[in-house]
Amino acid sequence: MQTERCSASSQTASVSLARKFGSPPSRRAYNCVAAAWSLTYVLANRVQHGLDPKTSPLDSWQVPGSYRVVMVIRAVLFDIGGVLAITPDLGVSRRWEHQLALTAGRLDQRMADVWAGGAIGALGEDQVLAAVRERLSLDQEQADAFMADIWRQYLGAANEALIEYVRGLRPQYRTGIISNSFAGARERERAAYGFEDLVDVVVYSHEAGMLKPDPRIYALACDRLGVRPQEAAFVDDAEQCVAGARTAGMHAVLFRDNAQAIREICRLLTASQVGSSRQPPSHNGQLPPAAPSASK
Repeated sequence: MQTERCSASSQTASVSLARKFGSPPSRRAYNCVAAAWSLTYVLANRVQHGLDPKTSPLDSWQVPGSYRVVMVIRAVLFDIGGVLAITPDLGVSRRWEHQLALTAGRLDQRMADVWAGGAIGALGEDQVLAAVRERLSLDQEQADAFMADIWRQYLGAANEALIEYVRGLRPQYRTGIISNSFAGARERERAAYGFEDLVDVVVYSHEAGMLKPDPRIYALACDRLGVRPQEAAFVDDAEQCVAGARTAGMHAVLFRDNAQAIREICRLLTASQVGSSRQPPSHNGQLPPAAPSASK
């Protein structure tokens, strides 16, 4: 936490605190007391003016005529489908519905609880495959072909430009992934993209037992990265998942294309580095080309 132009009253408080504990006033003690004074002032000021203190994040406080406290971003996290991977709808369900003489939407209705169970790890791959055979009346060869199509659509193709940007964030920043996934995703995405080498932490919903936008999955990722939610930024192409990250206390960017997302990430990192020696990566001074968006 960086502080700028702390008030005289805060300085007096820090000196008194230091004397009480028998040590000279340190920058760390000074900053802690200054931050506490700042938060108290802002909350009281908002209440005095009829404002709800919960309506604005407390990771950046501006105290008129005094100083500003800024929470430095230390980690950047990303979604996979529609962000790090381009995942267009390949029409798998529609094609199999035609092949099995099912009405539109019927396949996913039959499989809805299976897809939901696989997404939070309640069902493993073998259980999913058995359910596919039973629900869709497929033999083993047909079931294997169906799941191969499902995985081809699920994996999509690498968003190479954004992946290269993410690669450049380390070692300055901790990096991570939070993905609404499915049983078997880690092994397949490891083989296809090597995400575990790209970032520090990968949190999959089927392993965590919870889905975005549950605030707990964002908290889990931050905990594994060793940062507070206020010290992390998250990028996702789904509005509800972006809202979930903000509810959890994180900064968040709604992904539309590569150039827009990187601009907003850089803006966040730059704004958080006021008074810090860090400078956010600039992707060699250039922004990568736009990429299509999907959701996973």
